[in-house]
Amino acid sequence: MAVFRGTDRIRRATAAVKENLRHVRSISLKGITFVHKKLLPQTQTFARSYRGPIAVTIVALLGVTSVSIAGQQYVQANMKDYYRVYVNGSPIGEISSDAKVEQWMNAKAVALSRANTPMVEELDENQVDYQAERAYKFEPDDEATLSALAGQVKTHAIGVEVLVGGKVIGVVRDKATANALLDRVKEKYVPEDAKLVQTVAKKSSAPHTMTLAFAASSEDESEEPAVDEEPQRKVTSLKIAEQVGLLTVKLKDGGLSDPEALYQQLAGEGESDGKPLAVQSIEEVIQVETIAATTEYQNSSDLRKGTTKVARQGKDGQKQVTYKQVKLNGELLQEEVVAEQVLQEPVSKLVLRGTKVIPGEGTGKFAWPVSGHRITSTMGKRWGTMHNGIDMIGRSTIMAADNGVIESVTYSKSGLGNHVVINHKNGYKTVYGHMKSISVKKGQVVEKGEAIGVMGNTGHSTGTHLHFEIHLNGKLKNPLNYL
Repeated sequence: MAVFRGTDRIRRATAAVKENLRHVRSISLKGITFVHKKLLPQTQTFARSYRGPIAVTIVALLGVTSVSIAGQQYVQANMKDYYRVYVNGSPIGEISSDAKVEQWMNAKAVALSRANTPMVEELDENQVDYQAERAYKFEPDDEATLSALAGQVKTHAIGVEVLVGGKVIGVVRDKATANALLDRVKEKYVPEDAKLVQTVAKKSSAPHTMTLAFAASSEDESEEPAVDEEPQRKVTSLKIAEQVGLLTVKLKDGGLSDPEALYQQLAGEGESDGKPLAVQSIEEVIQVETIAATTEYQNSSDLRKGTTKVARQGKDGQKQVTYKQVKLNGELLQEEVVAEQVLQEPVSKLVLRGTKVIPGEGTGKFAWPVSGHRITSTMGKRWGTMHNGIDMIGRSTIMAADNGVIESVTYSKSGLGNHVVINHKNGYKTVYGHMKSISVKKGQVVEKGEAIGVMGNTGHSTGTHLHFEIHLNGKLKNPLNYL
C-alpha cells in the first residue's frame, strides 16, 4: 500500500498551535490572585490585554483543521482501484480491470478451438483468480500482467466420445468430425437417383442426442414430371433409429480413434464384426403407372346371337402415383399409396354381343352325332377312291351336330343310301348317310343333339355305321378338325 506523504506538514502545524496555547496560558496566570467576587474586573482586563494572542490561536486552529480536511480529500481523490492476478495460487501481476483478463481468456479459448491441430486444446478450469486492491496513485502494468498470464495458464487436450446406446464406440477430434461420420453412415442408405439436400435439424432437449435429416428433391418441385420420366425418388426423412450421443471429454492416456475405422464400425463394413448403426429412411417415390383399359360389353340386336364385334378399341390411361416407403438400413419395411393423380383417362374397349336369333342358325361348334362313337374309317383315299367323310359306330340314334334346317331328305339304295343334309345357315352344312330310318322332313328346324334318324346299312355300305361329312361354303372339310 502507498503512504500519504503530507502528514509531516500537518504534524508541524498542530505542534505550533499547541505551543502558542501554552504560551498564552503561562502569561495569563502570572500575578493572578483567585478571589471569587473580585475576579470579573481582572478577567475583563485579561481579555483586553491578551485579545490579540487568543485571536491568533483560534485562527491557527481553524487553519489546521482546514488543511487536515483538504489533505484527506486529496488523498481519497488519488486512490486507485486495481486487481492482483493469481494463476494456480501464485501472483503474476496487477491489472486495472478483471474484465481485461476475462476478455483475454475468452479470446484464448476461441483461438484454441479454432487451431488446426491434431487435437483440440482447452484451458484448465478455475486456474485464474483475482484480489481487489486499492492504493494511492498506483498505476498497474496491464500489458506485463497479460504477458505473464499467457506464459502461466495451462491447457489440456479434449476429444468427443461417440456413444451408441450409452456405450463408447470411439473418440474423435471434435463434434464436427463426429457429425460428418454420422452423416456419412446415413448417406450410405440414400438411393443413387435421389438428390440429397441437408435440412436444419431442430435442437433436442438432450444435448448429446442427434437427429439429422436430409431431403432429396428435384430442381423445381412445382413442375409435374413428364409421363415418360423415370420414377422420381425423394428422401423426406433420414435419421438414426437408436440412441446416439456426443460427449466432450478430457483426453487422458488414450488418443483419438481412426475416423475411417470408426466409420466402418458404425456402418458394419470392412472387418468390423459389429452390427451396423440402425438408420431409418422415409422415401417418397413418384412414378407414372398404366391404368389398364377395361372391356365394356353391349348387346346388339343387329348381330346374330353368339357373335361379337369390337365397336371401339380400348386405350390404356396413365396416372401418377406417390408412394411412402419406410426402410431400415435400405430394406423396405412398409409401403403405402399416399396420393394418386390421373394424367390420362383410359378408354374402355366396347364389344357388341349379338342377340338376334335366326331359326335354325348353327353355333359353328359341332357335337358328335353318335353317342359312344368309335371311328372306323377316316377321310381320305380309300380303296382307290376319295372317302369324303368319316365313318363311325356307336349307339343307334343319330343326332344333329348343330342347330340347323333340314335341307334335304333322300332315300336311296346306292351311294349314301338313306341320308339327310342339314343347312346350319352360317356357311356350314352336314351330311348323315347310310341311315336305316329318317325321323325328320325337309324344311324342319332342328336343334343340336336332336334325333334325326337311326343308324343303318343302306346304300353302298359294308355294315351298319354312320357316314358323316362337313362342308363350309361349299368346300369339303375334315370333320375331325371340327368335332
